Amino acid sequence: MKGIRIARRVKDAPEQAIPLAYFAAYHAIQSLFWRLGIRCETHAGSRAFLEELKEHALAQRLRELHEKRWRAHYGTDLLLLERDAEEAIACAQEIIDRLRACNTDDARAKTLFDAL
Repeated sequence: MKGIRIARRVKDAPEQAIPLAYFAAYHAIQSLFWRLGIRCETHAGSRAFLEELKEHALAQRLRELHEKRWRAHYGTDLLLLERDAEEAIACAQEIIDRLRACNTDDARAKTLFDAL
């Protein structure tokens, strides 16, 4: 995804790379939801829907990434390092890889969303 590629290029500026990584993962989730006819309009709603579908690990990774994104955008009490950006990028890539597998394999998408 383009957002991840850009995040990798600017990882020395974590306040830019972390939000790019988060939104790449978030938009991948939205893409899968839309593909399955699900409309989920908020960040918290996306995480809650993943929890409802028993995708706790995926929801937790997205929650962690969202918290890093929030700190990168609004936090004033901590110094973000390139290492923080690298961790956020790896987390986002993990989410995207899992969702990409679902997007390309109807059986896996059905398994992921069997609660529907």
